Amino acid sequence: MAFRNLQQIFFSLLLFLLFCLNVFTDMTAGVYIREKCMCIQESYPIPWKNMTDFKVIDSGPHCKKVQIIISMGSKDTCLAPNSKQGKKMQQCWKR
Repeated sequence: MAFRNLQQIFFSLLLFLLFCLNVFTDMTAGVYIREKCMCIQESYPIPWKNMTDFKVIDSGPHCKKVQIIISMGSKDTCLAPNSKQGKKMQQCWKR
């Protein structure tokens, strides 16, 4: 009888620990922090007619520079933020 109670206590504690681990890992899994720059290589002028969408990622702890990612259909390209076109894109993004 005592063995059965110990076994029940052991499995109860084990289930409780697994539940706690699952709850804590689910809470941290929802937070995603980029740790690197997405733009390693930058191009300069990109024809306006080829662009379908763009996004600007400001500098921060993940990357020390502003990143401009331009979508051209199924392909993404990074634009140099200090170029004339890059400055126009940043002004447009801030509006």
